[in-house]
Amino acid sequence: MKTNLRTNPLNLIAAFVFVLLLLPLAHAQGQTTYGPNTAAFIKILSSDTFHLKFRIQGEDGKFTDMEMFAKGGMGAGTVIGTYNRMITRDKKSYYISDPDKKMMVTAMDAESEGQTFAPTGTKYTRSGTADFFGKKLTYDEYTAPSGEKSWYFVDHGKLAGIRILDKDYANNGGSADVVVVTLDQNIPANTFEIPKGYKVEDTR
Repeated sequence: MKTNLRTNPLNLIAAFVFVLLLLPLAHAQGQTTYGPNTAAFIKILSSDTFHLKFRIQGEDGKFTDMEMFAKGGMGAGTVIGTYNRMITRDKKSYYISDPDKKMMVTAMDAESEGQTFAPTGTKYTRSGTADFFGKKLTYDEYTAPSGEKSWYFVDHGKLAGIRILDKDYANNGGSADVVVVTLDQNIPANTFEIPKGYKVEDTR
């Protein structure tokens, strides 16, 4: 099946990986304190090298499995089960469809180029317990300068998920949940390689 790079799930990748997920996670980069349960995980997510596999539940109750990598200012993401992926590096975004050997390349605008996703002053504010997909789990709360709060849940010594509390998610009870499947710093050598010989689509 041929893929239209303008209408395939790559926009979903960009939206979720680099906005919904990356922004709240990277808030931790500017923090001055760590929570008692999540310091090790936040330090990995605040570093320039990490691999994260996660799940996001849609309004229909179904989960979308996604995976992202970050290293040295480069990023890569995919919706697991599809052949579409995204790579950001060298001030460009590459939207790649491997079955069709096509890719769409866009220049990152000045705002994106200068955006660190790491406003200073994010702080650990408290710990508590809450239900997270049927489990009563402990969380550490972090608050950004904007007032946005994120809860980082732990389960048996592992990061289980993140709950982003924001009025923008009013349709979902005022929060968005990310279920963490894997968090490590193992990145395959070819993760950020741009394929050669692929047809580049017009981005205008």
